[in-house]
Amino acid sequence: TAQVIVDATGSERKVLANHHYDKKKAMPATGIEFLIKVHPDDYNLYSTTLSAFLGPRWMPQGYGWIFPMDNYQLKFGVIRYYNHDQFVPHEQSYLHYLEQL
Repeated sequence: TAQVIVDATGSERKVLANHHYDKKKAMPATGIEFLIKVHPDDYNLYSTTLSAFLGPRWMPQGYGWIFPMDNYQLKFGVIRYYNHDQFVPHEQSYLHYLEQL
């Protein structure tokens, strides 16, 4: 049993689909993530939680995240989905959204 499940299988979803994944049902997306070393005080703010950031401030038509890693490192990133040719106005640079995190 689990209280939280993190889907980190990627777009192929091979782990979950047991080789029955239909790629035609996939949503195109782009994203970026970084692994950064931070001051211990900053690390401690995120060291016991997986943080997800939803809403247009963080990434229109997507989301952002901050995950704790080892050695005072945080993994942070954003992803944007392009489902069914929807268009939501957004800043072109993903760096803009990373800076918000």
